[in-house]
Amino acid sequence: MYNIQTLADLSGFTRRTIRYYIQKQLLPPPKGDSSRGSFYTDEHLKVLKDIHKWSEQGIPLLQIKNILSGKALVTDTDCKTLVQTTRWERFQVAEFVEVHFREKALDASDLKKIETFILDLVQNKKGDGDA
Repeated sequence: MYNIQTLADLSGFTRRTIRYYIQKQLLPPPKGDSSRGSFYTDEHLKVLKDIHKWSEQGIPLLQIKNILSGKALVTDTDCKTLVQTTRWERFQVAEFVEVHFREKALDASDLKKIETFILDLVQNKKGDGDA
């Protein structure tokens, strides 16, 4: 059994953050009565450690709430691994414009449409300046 300060010390979160997580229903309220008799358990500490782990992976709090409530699956994907294994392609439309996209997400006809669209924008912009 922990008081809120001990839970904060063990979890690395502030008391204010713990109260915020309770308010947002990420963390269950303390056990016992609502006055000085309330306490936290190892389960509270485990949830806080999970929240910390997932937050470090870049998972938003709303998604964490869904994971904790069973509405979403837990992913063990580490964001560092995800960044390292995601490949991007680069397409230079003009000297000053590049388009970045996931590998094999766009084909040659898509790129041609993007190029035409951007070059038309540039031409129209130049035409507006001459008037």
